[in-house]
Amino acid sequence: MKKIRYSTGLKATMVVVQQIFFVVLVVSILLVTTLFRKNILDFGDIKNKSFSTSAYFSSLFQQSAEEIFNFVELRKKFETDGNYDTEKQIDIQKYYSSQGRVADGPEDKTVDDGSDIRRYYLGDLVEWARNYTYSQYNFQSSYYIDDEIHQKQTVTREGKSVYNEEKIIGSLGDMSLELQELIVANVEHYYGGSYQIPGVETTTDGEVTVTLTETAGDEETVDEGGVDEELLQSVIQRVIEGGLYDLNSEELILLLKDMGMQQQGYKSNYNFVNESYLSVDERGIWSDYIQGNCTEAQMQKSYEALEYTLENIGQEVNNYKKCLNRYNLGKEGSNVAYWIKRGSDEQVYTNLGEKSADDLIAYGKQMGKYFFYQESDMRLETNVKGMEDAFYNGIEQTYGGKGNVLFICVNTSFAQQDSFYEAQQEYSRLYPWIYIGTVAMVVSGLGWLICFIYLSTVAGKGGENGEENLTCWFDKIPTELVFLGAAISTIATIIMFGEVLYRFGPSELAGMLIMSGVLGFFSSALFMLFYLSFVRRIRAGILWNQSIAHWIVRGVGIVFHARRPMTKMIIWFAIHFVGCLIMIPLLTEWNRRYQILGILWFVGMSLVEGVFIVREGVQRNKVLEGIKNISDGNLEFKIDTTQLQGDNKKFAESVNAIGDGLFHAVDDSMKNERLKADLITNVSHDIKTPLTSIINYVDLLKREDIPNERAQNYINVLEAKSQRLKQLTEDLLEASKISSGNITLQMERINFVELVYQTGGEFNEKFEAKGLTAVTKLPREPVVIMADGRRIWRVVENLYNNVAKYAMANTRVYVDMEVEEDWVTLSIKNISQNALNIQADELTERFIRGDVSRSTEGSGLGLSIAKNLTKLMGGEFEIYLDGDLFKVTIGFSREPEKTEE
Repeated sequence: MKKIRYSTGLKATMVVVQQIFFVVLVVSILLVTTLFRKNILDFGDIKNKSFSTSAYFSSLFQQSAEEIFNFVELRKKFETDGNYDTEKQIDIQKYYSSQGRVADGPEDKTVDDGSDIRRYYLGDLVEWARNYTYSQYNFQSSYYIDDEIHQKQTVTREGKSVYNEEKIIGSLGDMSLELQELIVANVEHYYGGSYQIPGVETTTDGEVTVTLTETAGDEETVDEGGVDEELLQSVIQRVIEGGLYDLNSEELILLLKDMGMQQQGYKSNYNFVNESYLSVDERGIWSDYIQGNCTEAQMQKSYEALEYTLENIGQEVNNYKKCLNRYNLGKEGSNVAYWIKRGSDEQVYTNLGEKSADDLIAYGKQMGKYFFYQESDMRLETNVKGMEDAFYNGIEQTYGGKGNVLFICVNTSFAQQDSFYEAQQEYSRLYPWIYIGTVAMVVSGLGWLICFIYLSTVAGKGGENGEENLTCWFDKIPTELVFLGAAISTIATIIMFGEVLYRFGPSELAGMLIMSGVLGFFSSALFMLFYLSFVRRIRAGILWNQSIAHWIVRGVGIVFHARRPMTKMIIWFAIHFVGCLIMIPLLTEWNRRYQILGILWFVGMSLVEGVFIVREGVQRNKVLEGIKNISDGNLEFKIDTTQLQGDNKKFAESVNAIGDGLFHAVDDSMKNERLKADLITNVSHDIKTPLTSIINYVDLLKREDIPNERAQNYINVLEAKSQRLKQLTEDLLEASKISSGNITLQMERINFVELVYQTGGEFNEKFEAKGLTAVTKLPREPVVIMADGRRIWRVVENLYNNVAKYAMANTRVYVDMEVEEDWVTLSIKNISQNALNIQADELTERFIRGDVSRSTEGSGLGLSIAKNLTKLMGGEFEIYLDGDLFKVTIGFSREPEKTEE
């Protein structure tokens, strides 16, 4: 079975089968998607096989209803007495403002004498819309002041002058309206108020390019004779009172100079439709402007309305003709019937002939499917699924005006071969494919997935058990080129699929499925070619090794690793600098292709630098992690150098060597400490036996009645020295046990205050003999700690004993106890009789004494024993030296007092 699994024949067979599955999958997905888009597949009513109750029919009915409602709009717009009328007059301003729609109700027959009313014959507009052109107009209007106000107006069309006029201005009203607007705006700014320009009711809404030129204080036009301030104030007052347009030329000049407006200019550029036809009253927009019948703003609005009308009316007439042929060529020509009355208009738009509104619902039921709406009593009746929601969600806002009656019905026997008949035939033909497409999609999808998983698991494997890594000639192509080929293939496939979907709509289902199947076959083959190559490369471990980047990096690495660190940094900086020099000109280039190339270069360079930076950071973190482990005491930790390169590898190897050295040094030190502890213990035991005999014999000698006084003195010296040697031996043995941790503590609740008082009482005689005064400051209430009673007594005794031995005679000794909520600290301070030329930490070492000459009877073990015992019981021990001041503090956790039950 394993031989067959990895055989070339089975692999080739599975590739072919997978291709077939993929083609079927693509075709079935497109088929089901198309059926869903056409509403043939309705997930809400998937078992419905009737066309007239399907979502497909409902969608087609809604489209037809909107088309008919729009057709009625067009009939009202283009017909006279029910017939298309080329002589019908179209007001382009009204057409533009209503965006092509007409209002409900009878047509307005009145004539507006306003200059902005422009009516054209329908036939002229339709012919004009077939082919119309534009011309560019440049308008320039300006004035300047010398003794009078001179206005100059110039208009050019396509660079040629078509209008040029210069005149003397007697009042503001004689100026062009554009210059009036500029002056009025400045007057409102300088003097306040609001002014209406005579004859102007609207502002320009179009998109124009306007340039204003102001020159204040021209040396050639400034009046050197001074200004009549009294007259100027009078003029300003008249302007504020609304008399701007009553100013004469002299007063207007004075006002303009006061505002710094000795010279003003106005420029604008427009693209206007060339007038091929005149309006009904033989007027042209351009001629009206030249003759002064309209302002520049009014002219622009008229041209905007004309342009909009020409852009839309041709398409509307075509829609009108299409709907006329579809619904109105005869009663027998369509399965769709309609009866529509708009507002208070008595005219009925219908293809039913003579029928009243009362007969419509019965007729609709007879035909099959219908929709009826009567605005006067808010009555809506329909048997078309979804039509009510569609009407109120969209159609009603446009066509449900006051007084409207809307009726549309469809003959569900489909006697006429119109769009409904064709849709019914298509529905009957495509409905069975819903189940076929769904089953094919599921089966082919699972089959393709199984083949994909199998090919992924066996790709690059050979031999009986798949132990061989197989590659082919395609896998020898550099990895980057394969990636590039895969990317290009993916983009090309997406573009071609989009082109197929664009070229073949839902109505061309067969062609779309065939082209999609062919395209799916080749796209799947290319995908598997690249995908399986990547799988084989990964499995064989050559994805990186077979790349151009690897070849470059390896070559650079050989040169790079042979350089010193500073040289490497300089090389990296040079590479980065050159990369920036290449990238910056490309990014600033106006050519889009160069910009894209620059962006790609920037992204590629950033990725390469990012990889090196991340790799360097990861390697450096490994080294830092090793250093931290070693510094934390884990001397056996070793940094894995197999994944490190260059200086990081050398650095890690050095750190590992340091760790080894420290480990061996610490190990040797610990061995020495153990040897010393064992030596001290053994020697102490060896000394203890003869010392005990000496003490016993000295005691026997003391009991003998020896009359020789000198002999008695010798015996006393022997007794003192033997007792001291015994104490020293015991201290040495205890210190050794404590340092090695070879003692057992019996922790119990101890009244620390009482213990200190007892110890102080036992040392009163020694203190008095040396002239020491103890100043004790202890709490009145008990302070309880957890400690071994015998050991804590030894600690305090050693501290008092240290004072008795080394404190300067005739000085004070301060004993203080500070109590906090959960901590208690005992401190003892005294003045040393010898200079303390030593560090505080050294005093707690064994055999270290403050008396360097060692003339006192101390052993140098007291403080060491006290410190080690304190640490073992969980306390803290500190020594402070300040000149000859010696201070020792011990601290323990405070235990709560027991409450009596």
